[in-house]
Amino acid sequence: MSTSMIGATPIANRPAVKRVIETAAILNAGWEMDNTGWLVELEDGSLAALTTSHGHLQEWVIPEMIESLEELKRSENSISKILEGLKN
Repeated sequence: MSTSMIGATPIANRPAVKRVIETAAILNAGWEMDNTGWLVELEDGSLAALTTSHGHLQEWVIPEMIESLEELKRSENSISKILEGLKN
């Protein structure tokens, strides 16, 4: 979903998106979809984190953000070990 589509897509029980503040790539092992997250300001002035699930916009909750970071760290650690193994 493009950033320009965010404001045009309603989020259940939330005010409309006023502007996108930040965009982040979400690296999902084995999944080629739903790989972007956004920090947005809503029309009422509140902030929300958004992502997609099967192409549909939804709120991105903190536990899912933490799991994404942990998955990224596990991948980084395992790739680093392989690189180190090749250097020896």
